[in-house]
Amino acid sequence: MTKLKRISAILLAAAFVVSTLAFSVSAEGEPTASVAYGTPEAIDGVLDDKWAGSVKVDDVFRAIESAAAAVHEVTQVRASMRTMWDEGNLYFFFDVADPTVGTVEQENEGALWQRNTIQFFMDWGHEGHSTNAGGGYDSNDCGFQLNVGGRSESFNNAAFAGSWDFATVVNDAGYTMEVAIDFSKFSSAYEFVPAAGKEIGFGFIVCDSDESYTWHRDSFCGWGVSALMQDYPNQMGVLALAAKPGYPTATAAYGTPGAVDGAYDSGWRNSVKVDDNVRDVNQEAVDYHISQGWAPVTQVRSGARFMWDENNFYILVEVADPTVGSLEEESTGNPWLRNVVQIGVDLGYERDANGYDANDFGFEIGARGTVRQFANNSFADCYTYATTVTEAGYVVEIAIDYSKIGAVYEFDPEAGKQIGVGIIVCDSDTWYTWHRDSVCIWGVSELLNTYPNQFGVVTFGFKENASSEASLPSVIDSISDATGDDKINHLYLNAAISASETREVGIIFSDTEASCEAGAKPLFIRVAEEGHGKSAIGFIQSGCYGSHVITAANLGGEEGDSVIAVYWQEMPTGTLYARTFAKNSDGTYDYGAIATIVLEDGASVLPIK
Repeated sequence: MTKLKRISAILLAAAFVVSTLAFSVSAEGEPTASVAYGTPEAIDGVLDDKWAGSVKVDDVFRAIESAAAAVHEVTQVRASMRTMWDEGNLYFFFDVADPTVGTVEQENEGALWQRNTIQFFMDWGHEGHSTNAGGGYDSNDCGFQLNVGGRSESFNNAAFAGSWDFATVVNDAGYTMEVAIDFSKFSSAYEFVPAAGKEIGFGFIVCDSDESYTWHRDSFCGWGVSALMQDYPNQMGVLALAAKPGYPTATAAYGTPGAVDGAYDSGWRNSVKVDDNVRDVNQEAVDYHISQGWAPVTQVRSGARFMWDENNFYILVEVADPTVGSLEEESTGNPWLRNVVQIGVDLGYERDANGYDANDFGFEIGARGTVRQFANNSFADCYTYATTVTEAGYVVEIAIDYSKIGAVYEFDPEAGKQIGVGIIVCDSDTWYTWHRDSVCIWGVSELLNTYPNQFGVVTFGFKENASSEASLPSVIDSISDATGDDKINHLYLNAAISASETREVGIIFSDTEASCEAGAKPLFIRVAEEGHGKSAIGFIQSGCYGSHVITAANLGGEEGDSVIAVYWQEMPTGTLYARTFAKNSDGTYDYGAIATIVLEDGASVLPIK
């Protein structure tokens, strides 16, 4: 049967009277599932890392229809489910093992329960398990079914029709379906107020049709007490809404940096930056600056990224602080009064309120690379690090090595694993005054340097979401002047971009590092396998109006390298910032690190890394 990959997101409903289902196999007892607090990145049928903190539950009953088995060999459909909630929606993610999914045309034929469809059974008031046990659906109960081909139908209560949004993706093993039920869209029928501890009656049945031209269902599986939940809410399972975290959360993307060198590189491209959530300026420092006639105290700010692989847990902290001191200044006095990043890690995720235990540790790294262990010296040799100071502040990059941790605590990395992490960034604008000027934190409070229950929580993301795209060079390798007639307005930026690169690649220029980081207006170019690349015209910055790629072989360079030739109407002077990038097939971008370029007299070019 033809396989297809597709994404369909729709919002529709129609009146439907469900056909009587065949007898199903019952499970012992009433299944329950905890619903994590969280919001998916998008309803697109893709298991993004926002789902990493959710609990996966498998179907609890399944059966093959005897009428179908008498005609052909039937494959038993299987399914697993994840759930999340937030203030606006209840979310589901289904992973269905079914190698015989039909085409869209086939799915659009016949009754939905005889096709590849997921049926939902909801008891929003959750009375079905105490009252109404022998009766049918009441005013706050409903049912609906969503088909792989994009069709949806409501049954048992039309007042809830159209309250869902969903998307499916067909793959070689079957399909995934992601669903959002919008509470506001059925508020006229029943006002559901989500809250931690609230319970909902729920069950699902996954219907499977191996042979689309036969008008029957071949097999099914489900979650609930029995398939009789289509008629009786007391046959549903129970969803319990978990508490909303009282601490910041983040996902560690699966991936490996190009190097632990204190710089963002394309290895971090799948990571998500989380900003500090607590910040404070020391009023004593403010008053002292005023009394001395000094510049006002600046509030330090920071963002952090997390990644993991089979060998290490990685942390990248980017600090916005234009007043970083020298190494001598940083090495003087109490470290927490200097420019340092303090990191606390709770590997066992016990969130101990009594202090650091045997699997917790803490350390701090200064902007210029000084390091000090402040909690649990047993872990002092378990990490490597590097720092880089920039005009805007500094970057700290850390790799925590599981193999070195093993001597102290056995840690097994896997998707869904949660650990506690806390970050404090200390700032001293004027190093010779013995106080700290400002602080910013990722965690609950500054007490995280003493109590792990003040940490944030990092959840390890899914391996499947790691990009397999080739990466760009971390920096522009070298910069050279043009010669001859080109000298007035040409600049060559030598970047080790493979000649086999098929993505659109290019360069971003800006006169400030911050806007280059944010993504200044890029000029697209395409690497050619030989000869000139595809030219592009467009204003970027300081009159830059065009660019193209020339393979290094044409200029006597190494095979596999390319030269990005940039043209200006009038060659600028001063400092520019440049960054390579590539556009992936899914619309996302990979970026190289920012290179600083000093242009003197419109000709001399000095790269600063």
